[in-house]
Amino acid sequence: MTVDVLNGTGEDGVAARNASALQKVGFKIAAVDTAPSASTKTIVEYPSGMQSQAAAVAAHVPGAATAQGSVTVVTLLLGSDGLQASVPLSVSTCRADGDAELALTSPTSPTSRTADQAGCIY
Repeated sequence: MTVDVLNGTGEDGVAARNASALQKVGFKIAAVDTAPSASTKTIVEYPSGMQSQAAAVAAHVPGAATAQGSVTVVTLLLGSDGLQASVPLSVSTCRADGDAELALTSPTSPTSRTADQAGCIY
């Protein structure tokens, strides 16, 4: 699914960082840009018929609302509320002391493993 990411915060680099996080979990990014106006709230806007796709994006931006808008693709509008796209943590290895080490990898990445797959003993 294709997503536009717009920075409505006024802070440099916010859209690029969030676009990168969404790419890591499999979204295709079409546009990374500054929003036409500032926004206080982070929202995932979607065109008619794309509510489930917007919900999929919002699942990676904890706290973000979704709303149908006049956009042509699902659009993450980042606001000054500080909400950010996140990449889920997954267990990658077990240390000798039995604690699992975590890595920022997508759960569907070929290098991601669960604790059971990594051979952790609880």
